[in-house]
Amino acid sequence: MNKLYLLQKSSKAFSKFIRMKRWQLILYLFILTEVMAFSLNAIQSYLWWGYLNVELLYIGSIDAAIIVVVLGPALVYLASQITRFEEYRKETQSEQKYRHYIENALDIVTVLDKNGFIKYESPSIEKMLDYQPGEMIGKNVFDFLHPDEHDYLYKIFKEKISEYNSSVTVDIRFLKRNGTWANLSVSGRNLLHNELVDGIVLNSRDISELKETQTKLSQLVEEKKILIKEIHHRVKNNFQSVSSMLYLQASMLSDENLKEILNVSRNRVHSLAIIHQKLQESDDVSNVNLMIYFQRLLDNIEKSYQVPNKKIVINFNIPEDVVLPVNQFIHLGLIFNELVSNIFKYAFPDNREGIITINFERSMGMNCLMVKDNGIGLPANFDITQSRSLGLKLIESMSKQLNGDISHNSKEGTEFRLTFPQVNTFDYSK
Repeated sequence: MNKLYLLQKSSKAFSKFIRMKRWQLILYLFILTEVMAFSLNAIQSYLWWGYLNVELLYIGSIDAAIIVVVLGPALVYLASQITRFEEYRKETQSEQKYRHYIENALDIVTVLDKNGFIKYESPSIEKMLDYQPGEMIGKNVFDFLHPDEHDYLYKIFKEKISEYNSSVTVDIRFLKRNGTWANLSVSGRNLLHNELVDGIVLNSRDISELKETQTKLSQLVEEKKILIKEIHHRVKNNFQSVSSMLYLQASMLSDENLKEILNVSRNRVHSLAIIHQKLQESDDVSNVNLMIYFQRLLDNIEKSYQVPNKKIVINFNIPEDVVLPVNQFIHLGLIFNELVSNIFKYAFPDNREGIITINFERSMGMNCLMVKDNGIGLPANFDITQSRSLGLKLIESMSKQLNGDISHNSKEGTEFRLTFPQVNTFDYSK
């Protein structure tokens, strides 16, 4: 342990010694030689004569100075050579280390000149693209790019060639030795102005398996979308069949109350059928556009309840970009159907004129639907929770399903306001 410690200390001292500047080294040598000459001559003087001989000390100092003047430069030169050798050895080891990293890397490292000709390629090109090491040197990289991507990549190359140290990452198709195309992710950096590199360095990684997996996943998504659309189509047809049967049954009855009950039920079924029809027609099979859906519902309700001489104006204020997930639309559609149907049935008796206002707003993570009319209003003691009407019970139940709150007032007609939390939609088309 002591020997190792001394060896380490000696090595550090010598390393510091050979890194001194020349004037420092000569000064230290001069001082050290003078001290040694003075000490040795003083010892010799005492041993021979028993006293200090000034002349001997003087002569010894002059001899030491001459030795430093003669041998000092040689020692300085030797120290500088040792320093250069150490630096060269370290640079060589560092170069060998990084070359070892590059030559054994899984990615391909390529260096291009300013015209796209290959100056260097790492040995990994053999495993990835089947070319022998060195075979591609001197060839132009653009001769091996897919024709569909050639112009696009050449444009990027020309744009980046004038920007020192600029970088870019692109996905390309590169021609393999066997004639097939390899999908590569290539990251390039412009080091043309770097004297050591003098080129454009590319790092290429094979992403063929990733591309193949992405293609398979895209196919599966498309197949799933087609399957879901087919399901929506069949569900829509089933709802329409039920709606048609209710319509036929109502047309065969003479009792107006029973006809009204069947028509109400038919509108409820039709509101669900419209959802599935819109999902079938849309590229997005999980979300529905609110404005389009409400417009379709209004058209259907007007056909069912509007009397020819009744003049009702509808103010429809729904943003065009509002999209909600299907699970919210099912509940919201039934609520909207009941609210608007009740307005047409009860708000404007005796063919009165009226205005219906429909608003939808979003604020602080909440959705707010407001349906209002300027009709006769609700009874003074109206309580939606105590109502025996199936439609109002349905409104209350669907509001709870939305985790929402339904409120009403009858100051100037009737206003229902439904607030419920926003739910993140899912873009199935991506």
